[in-house]
Amino acid sequence: MIAPRGWSVLMIVGLVALFAAPTAGAAKKAKHCPAGQVRRTITYVHHKGGPVDHATGCVVKNVIIPTSVAAAQSKLRALAATLVPVKVARAFKTSSARKVAAIDAKTDAAFVAYANAHAPMPEPVAQSAFHGVHAIAAETKSADGNSVTNDNGTETKHADYANIINTAEDSGEDWQSTTTTKATRVTGARAASTKRVLKVRYVMNKCPDATGASHGTLDISQRITSTSGTTVIGETATLNAQVIVHFGDNAQFASVEVIGTWKFTSHTAHSNRSVSGNVSASNGQVIEGRAYVDLSTTVTTGTDDNIAAGGGLLGAYIAHIVGHDYVIDMIGAARGRPEGGGCVRIVPNADTVHVKLGGSVAIVAHLTDHHDQTFSGPMSAINTSGRVNPADTQADTDATFTYYAPLDAKGGDTDIVRLTHASKRGKGHDAMVNVVIDPRSGFPHQYDGTWTRVTTYLGITVTVHGTATYVHNPVFPAYLDGTTSIPYDVVSASVTWAVTNPAGPCSGGGSADATQNDAIGATAMTLEDVSANPYAPHPEPRPFYYSLRAHGDAIHPPTYPCGPTTESIGTDYLDIGHVSPIAPESSFDDVVKSDNINLLHGHLEHDESGLHVVDDWSFTGSG
Repeated sequence: MIAPRGWSVLMIVGLVALFAAPTAGAAKKAKHCPAGQVRRTITYVHHKGGPVDHATGCVVKNVIIPTSVAAAQSKLRALAATLVPVKVARAFKTSSARKVAAIDAKTDAAFVAYANAHAPMPEPVAQSAFHGVHAIAAETKSADGNSVTNDNGTETKHADYANIINTAEDSGEDWQSTTTTKATRVTGARAASTKRVLKVRYVMNKCPDATGASHGTLDISQRITSTSGTTVIGETATLNAQVIVHFGDNAQFASVEVIGTWKFTSHTAHSNRSVSGNVSASNGQVIEGRAYVDLSTTVTTGTDDNIAAGGGLLGAYIAHIVGHDYVIDMIGAARGRPEGGGCVRIVPNADTVHVKLGGSVAIVAHLTDHHDQTFSGPMSAINTSGRVNPADTQADTDATFTYYAPLDAKGGDTDIVRLTHASKRGKGHDAMVNVVIDPRSGFPHQYDGTWTRVTTYLGITVTVHGTATYVHNPVFPAYLDGTTSIPYDVVSASVTWAVTNPAGPCSGGGSADATQNDAIGATAMTLEDVSANPYAPHPEPRPFYYSLRAHGDAIHPPTYPCGPTTESIGTDYLDIGHVSPIAPESSFDDVVKSDNINLLHGHLEHDESGLHVVDDWSFTGSG
């Protein structure tokens, strides 16, 4: 990524101390500072763990730093030139050295133009300012494309390689560019050359961890070796940092940390000077999709007072210009997947669910991270018809939503429920659940089942075990199923019974028919699907209301001896449920119901006219 063209003002915080490079001893001798500068003292050490020293000098209040990489490189070279002895600097005033330096400047300009032309649009978030140095300012390029003959008697060669890092966990780049310019018309003691080797490696997590942090490392080094005759200057600039990008609960970029160090070293046969410090970030933000961040540097170590005082500007160039572009790149690399839905999957238990008219169905889903590990987090369900409740819930580990089908829908209608997620782990890739509203289906043709009724009165217990079969009344066509209470006629029904009286003389048992259908007793069954009944509760998770009745001959009931007398048992062998269709005046006290139309089973206990009655039953539908 290339920083915008032009100039910007870099505010220096605390003892960042971007001193103008002083002459020998000026850092301690200066008593008055020129306009626009203030006198400050910087604290540093000569080497790690060494004693603390102080350097005092004039610091510029507002240092204007070019955001053009070409201009920054030019100023970096100019400032570095002030760090060498005068004798060494004088050796680079030769004609051949000046020609080489002129090509270095043109190489910078051409290089930046190339990088700008190939930066992604609209935001260059994944393109470094130093990618692909394939454009050299030159008039004639060699046949192999790796060297050029310049028009001022110099030749420039370049070689580079790049390795894209793309693993399951990380993305980044590892590359090196080497550019060598030398004078071709002068040899021997007056020959000159410059070799620049730039190495960059950055790696960034593709997805944040559970705390919402994506971690990365940035390592940059630039080594420049300049030769004029027998005089050699070696300059090395490095930046090594951890870059931590934080995300908020909305899965968007929240902040960035940079925890790192920078160092600049100048080495000649007569001098070895270096300055280093820390680099940090502030004001990280994303505005209209573009990432911004400010980098600040401090000086912590220097070989002498002058480089400690004036070297702060070197740190600003290294960190703010070279490193800044890569931090922006790394923010872009970290944002890509979590903000785009690539780090979290929303996994529904079923892509399609079915529901009956007026009924409800559960929509269940869970979250997995980029390792396919399930985790707890918020989830939302969006339905344009407003038929889902709740709208938001916590997946721990499953999130459950309930879809309610309207009573006025048509069989075969479909709807969509969109599941979404956003957290510090990233935005979930939306999951769509298709809801199919099933048409009303015909009731089972036949029910077969058994029951037990135990009646206790004054110490006497009557136990009845029954079995019965009921079939759909043919007078009621299938299209009426689900619109009213449907009668079922008895095919067969019989009971076995037993009377026990542990404290008295009453006992007996036998079997009997249970198919009585007259004014005294009825044997039948009814079934109603109340999903579409406006007088039934809604939602109703158990919409199948039914009644079961089995009666014997009340005129000639079964009898048993009880001392000197003969007693009879009651012939209402089974009588449960609400018989009539649910209406405004219906009482729900006697309702029995099921959530499965093919299985009607239950248990009831009640007291009636001094009798304690316990019923257990189970009937299965078929056909």
